[in-house]
Amino acid sequence: MNHMTGFLVTTALIFALAGCQSRASNTTDADIDVVRFDRVVEMMSKSDQKRLVVFIDVRPRVPYITGHIPGALHVPLPDVRAGDPRLAQASHIIVYGRGWQDYVAQAVAKKLMMLKYDKVHDFRGGMELWEAKGQRVEAGP
Repeated sequence: MNHMTGFLVTTALIFALAGCQSRASNTTDADIDVVRFDRVVEMMSKSDQKRLVVFIDVRPRVPYITGHIPGALHVPLPDVRAGDPRLAQASHIIVYGRGWQDYVAQAVAKKLMMLKYDKVHDFRGGMELWEAKGQRVEAGP
């Protein structure tokens, strides 16, 4: 490879990476809609065929199988993708993890927002709060 080709390839990579960084910087922690327990229960009670609330559990597989919010999907961060058919009809997407400061849940919420999913919420408290409030838990895949 000659110097000019190397320069052009390097320049193209720099511009491509700069484009990725600017897109990623458009979504910050401040953009995440944090929902509390009462709001989650309210949204869940209003869920029907017109207003489908989808829960995403970001915890590792074993804790998810042991117990999760009924109907929640297991979607680890690396599996979050645009065009996921399981999210196509969602009017609200509620992401949750282990507890109050689950950074994976925050990362998944941000990634979903970057992928242009609407009405994404981060349920702070996650399974820790859900169980502490005596809510029903579903086991299995």
